[in-house]
Amino acid sequence: ANLEAGTSGDPTLIPALEGFLQARSNTVERTIADLIRAYPTEEEGRRSVPPREALMSGEYDAVAQNARTALAKLGVKRYLDEILVELMNPTNSMVFRVWHTGGYRIQVQALKKLAYVNDRSTVKLVAKFLHATESPNLTEPSDVARSPLAAYALAALRVMVDNPPATNDFKLWQHWWEQNKDKYP
Repeated sequence: ANLEAGTSGDPTLIPALEGFLQARSNTVERTIADLIRAYPTEEEGRRSVPPREALMSGEYDAVAQNARTALAKLGVKRYLDEILVELMNPTNSMVFRVWHTGGYRIQVQALKKLAYVNDRSTVKLVAKFLHATESPNLTEPSDVARSPLAAYALAALRVMVDNPPATNDFKLWQHWWEQNKDKYP
């Protein structure tokens, strides 16, 4: 439903989506306040309360991520900027801090989000990943063979640009981009 709100293009839905996210944030703040009251201060004057990020899973679960992405599609710059951090510097993103998931996975999701948001101002950043043609290393036992980030970049660009190449060949896409990059801000 949250992504449908973004797809609608209706800016009157922005307050409802932001209200939903604020309610999630308020829950975290109440939990922290409850923990502070529940745990006595240690001898050095510190409390044994986990960092805020450890309590934020509700602010960054799939439903909340969809709300954030819908807000980006509706033009709320703050949420588009969050996605760009996920793409360009994933280990500095809040998603990484909350979920401790690998940078590759965060970048894949960011490329998918940017395809959905379809903001022409992000095309050049997505296109940088057309050169990420190496398959990433498998870092977790549950990992299966992974596609290069270039595969996700060209899938995103296919939605974002005019007259994209009808191929999955990275070299042809790279050549196409060199010929067309001046068309995008």
